[in-house]
Order: sequence, then C-alpha cells, then structure tokens
Amino acid sequence: MRRPWIIPFVAMLAMGLPFMVSWWARWDSAVHAAVAWRMALSGDWLSMWAGESSYFNKPPLAIWVLAGVFKAGLACGLLSPDTGPPVWLIRAPSLVAAMLCVRLLVAIVTRTHGVTSAVAAGWVLALTPPFFVLLNEKVVDFWHLLGLLGVLWCWVRGAEDGRTRWLVAGGVPMGLALLCKPAAALLALPVGLAWLACARRWRLMPALLLSGMVAVAVAAPWYAAMMARFGDAFVHAHFGREIGARASGAGFGPDPWWWYGWWLGRRYQPWLVLLLAAPAVLWVQRRWGSHRATGQQETEPLVLPVVWSVGWLVLLSCFPDKRSAYAVPVYASMAWVCGVVMVRVIPALRATRLLPMGEVVAGVLLAGSVGVTAWVASRGPSGDGGALVAVAPCVRAAEPGRVWSGEMRHSDAANFYLCTGRWPRASMNDGELNIALDAPFFYDAAYRPPAVAGDLVVYAGGGAASPPPGAEVVAQAGRLTVVRWPDSARGR
Repeated sequence: MRRPWIIPFVAMLAMGLPFMVSWWARWDSAVHAAVAWRMALSGDWLSMWAGESSYFNKPPLAIWVLAGVFKAGLACGLLSPDTGPPVWLIRAPSLVAAMLCVRLLVAIVTRTHGVTSAVAAGWVLALTPPFFVLLNEKVVDFWHLLGLLGVLWCWVRGAEDGRTRWLVAGGVPMGLALLCKPAAALLALPVGLAWLACARRWRLMPALLLSGMVAVAVAAPWYAAMMARFGDAFVHAHFGREIGARASGAGFGPDPWWWYGWWLGRRYQPWLVLLLAAPAVLWVQRRWGSHRATGQQETEPLVLPVVWSVGWLVLLSCFPDKRSAYAVPVYASMAWVCGVVMVRVIPALRATRLLPMGEVVAGVLLAGSVGVTAWVASRGPSGDGGALVAVAPCVRAAEPGRVWSGEMRHSDAANFYLCTGRWPRASMNDGELNIALDAPFFYDAAYRPPAVAGDLVVYAGGGAASPPPGAEVVAQAGRLTVVRWPDSARGR
C-alpha cells in the first residue's frame, strides 16, 4: 500500500462520525461555537463575544477555524443567520483536526521506527476512547494537540542529523498551539530539555530554548492587539482568571496529585496493558536481542515519547486543577510507545500482513460507523436537543424584549443562542467586558434574574430555581422552560 497512513486515518474517521449526529453541543464546544458564530455574523475577527459580552478565556486560533467554516457556509447560502449552525458542522473541524493528528503521528513514528510501527501507533491513537470521546465536547484541544505534534515532528527531524534549525523551527507550531490554549504549550520546553538531557544532546539545548522565544513571537501579536484594545479587562480575565485561577486550583477546586494516574488506569483501555508492558519488552530486547547494537539503535528513539509522556504527566500533576482534556498531549506519545511495543510483541505484525489486515478492519469500522450514524440521524432530535428544537420557534416568534437566564449553565445558554439567536443574559451589566460567563454554576431556590415585566426568562432545569407564580409559559419541552416574566415578580 503506497499510503499506509490512510488506514488509521480512516479508523479515526469511523470513530468520529457518530458524534457528528447530534442536536446539542456539549460543554466547551457549545460556548466556543457560539463565540465563533457571533464572530462569523459580525465580521469582527479580533475580539470574541459570548452574547453581548466579551470572551477572554481562550486564544482565537481554533475559534477562527470554526468561524471561517461558518462564514463559508453563510457565503454559500448553506447556513442562515436566523437558524444557526448544525451541531455536525460545529464538530466537523474538530474531527478533521483529530484525523490530522493521526496522520502527523504516523509521519513521526515512520521516521523513527518504520511504517509498521507507525500504522500501529496511528491505530492506537484513533481507537483511544478518551481521545475520540472528546469530539463530543471540545473544540480547541485537537488543534492544540496538532500544534504539539508539529513540535515533535520538528524535534525528531532535528535529532536525525543534529541540525539546530529544525528545533528552532519547532517554535512555530508551538506558537500556533499557544494560540489555541493559553500557556499550556510552553510546558513542552522543560519536557524537551529533559529529553535532550536523557539523550545526551547537550549541544541542541540552546536551540530548544530559542524555539520558545519563536513560539512567544508567533503568539505575541494577538496578545498585544487584545491588550491594546481591552487593556486591564483582558489581562485580568485571561491571565488572572483563566490561567492563574486554573493553575492555582481556584477555578474548579484542587484535585489529588495522583489524579492522572487514577484516570489513565480507569480510562486508557485497552492499551494500558501494552503501556505497562513497554519497559519489560524493551529491556528484554536490549538484553537478549540477537543484535544488541541494532536493538540499542531501535530503542533509543523511544526516549522521546517516554520522556514526553512522563514529563507532561509530572508537570500537569504539579497543578491543583486537573482535567482529562489537559492530558490530551500524552495520548499521542503513549500511542507511539504502544504501537512500537505491539509490533515487537506480536511477531505476525512485523510482516507486511499488518497493512492488508488493517485495510479490512478499517473498512469494517467505517461501514459500521456509517450504519450507526444513519440510525441515530433517522431518530431525529431527542433529549436536550429535541427540547431546544421544540422551543426555538416559540422564542423566535415572541416579542424581542430581553432574554434572561433563570437557571442556565454557560453551555445551555450557548446552545440556546445557536438555535434561537438570543443569548440569555445573566446580569444587568451585560455588554461590559467578560460578564456573560460570570453567571453562577449553581442556583438556589430564591434566585431571581433582574428581569422586568414582559421579559423572557429561560430555565434549563436540574437545580433549585424555578419560575415565579403567575409566570406565563411561552414554551416548554424536556428540561427547557421559557416563561414571560410577570408584573408581580421582582428580580434581584
């Protein structure tokens, strides 16, 4: 097969297709899609807005990609400003980024361990449940990983001939990763220094440090433009609340230091066995291999994925706030290790029979995925998505007025905006900087939005807050209830 990377590429497509059929964007994907949709409608590509308030939480690169897709759909007449983008279009760019991650991983491992191990590594990444499940709720993480894999490719290329220019060039994809998630890509620098120290490549360390300066230079123009336009409001929200609060654990609360080990032990299946067996397999082959020199030459490139995996996990464990999405950078390096170990443990895979077998399995996976996707699509909207589709026409037909959040989390409000064009407000101060996402995560029974008579108030259920007596129900479906605020009720 002339292009063996197509096999895991198709496997990633098969894993992602069922997530394209949905009527409800989950968690961060909903908020980022709403920001991108507002960007596509307004044409303001510098600042980002969640409803009528600025959004400073994330850099813009992944959101720019999504907004560009929406803009193209609007220009071609495939999307309407009144109805919003479908969820499959929100998730399609993330699926493309995930497939490109698989492709780039195959290219990296091909340079270090050959085509067979590379295809196996691509298979492992595509079939890693914590990786492909993120398509259900994330937008920026796949583009962030793609940038980090670009860094790894440059490092591998530079290590082949010892030329420092490739390590310096790795600062470009690192800078693009910085424009996806704030500051996280800079953790690659201490990991890279640890790799060079383990490989005794001391001469390359200054070039690696220089790549960090290149990365900052790539990301700096957007940061400079945002600080010039929004000043202290951007600095406080982006560096203080988003980066500082998450790093200190003040944003979502601290987790134990062993959290990532516990998570991988539960979720990194079925590949955990290969990962745990990797040290023993490599040691045995180095100790009793028939050609010790050849064995040493083959195992040395694994220093990079091992150091990358351990280094990222150690650094991430130093921060109190821990999330499964933060561990995305290690999924690719662990797939690299698992792919190499798989080929060495199973002798049949060392021959070319892996490729035709992979073609058959990938084809079966894709056919099954298409069947599941078609079956889910035929069922129509259900759950939260069905409720949203049901209430949307009533909301659009109601008097414009103001729409308030009676009890809605940020992702609920974002989904409501994508479907109806109205973002439920959480504060009288909406329109100021970064207010829309200051709504409480939990509501008590006494909570009342600052609405006046005639305003629409949306409740998403699941909490203690409820419409006041005398409120006119405009629309209700599932856990969504839209009411007209009565004269007798007073907001707080």
